[in-house]
Amino acid sequence: SKENKYVCIRKYIGIKDEGDLTLIIALPINFLDYHFIPHSHGPYEPWMEKNLKFASIRNPLGTINSACHSINALTSEYLQNFFGHLSVNETNLIREKLAISKLSNMKIFNAMITPMKINFEELLSYKRNFCITKWEDIITKPIETIIKVSTDLGLRINKKESEKIWDKLKFKNLTGKHQHNFRQEGAKVGSELKCVTNHHIEILKNYGFDEICKELKYENLKFIDEKNYNDFQKKLSFSISKDKPINEID
Repeated sequence: SKENKYVCIRKYIGIKDEGDLTLIIALPINFLDYHFIPHSHGPYEPWMEKNLKFASIRNPLGTINSACHSINALTSEYLQNFFGHLSVNETNLIREKLAISKLSNMKIFNAMITPMKINFEELLSYKRNFCITKWEDIITKPIETIIKVSTDLGLRINKKESEKIWDKLKFKNLTGKHQHNFRQEGAKVGSELKCVTNHHIEILKNYGFDEICKELKYENLKFIDEKNYNDFQKKLSFSISKDKPINEID
């Protein structure tokens, strides 16, 4: 709220066998001055008075594909506590079932795109106020990215120091017990091209994401040669063409 200078925080609370609830807490924005750099998914306007503002981004197609495969924190906690015996492949299968249910249902897919577009457009409206880092750069050139972020912070580190920092961070879960956003087989640039179909790419184009990609210095969205579709994409494409969403979620 611009007038009252509040920031809203959303928290989930789950109770075994009883379900879960969502709390939305409004706090005075000064409350967050306790931390040097507060973290938020947006909206961005309340943060414009802060001196240091960073944003990490991922290309829109990769972002929406990752969201479709995402297991939320409550589900992750449940799986860890009661299905700890599941292998990486078995948890990936759960993600695939979640993803194909969302990707094959155009109502759900369109509903996910709308807030994503709003977020990207708001970031672009404040682009000059942010130090922006691409997710793809973190994955493909971490040493250079650490140097860039350090420079944005007003720090001077050399390549050797950056390599030491990366050695402490690479391939580790930095979120403690939470496993839902750390996948041993994740973090592959371009993996979205093995999951989505041309139906999804066309929708993104129609929503104006080519222009957003250009503003963020990503390549324009490109259609996939359907002859190279894998089994997941073939199944998905057939479902969409028949307008019969797939629901394999128990």
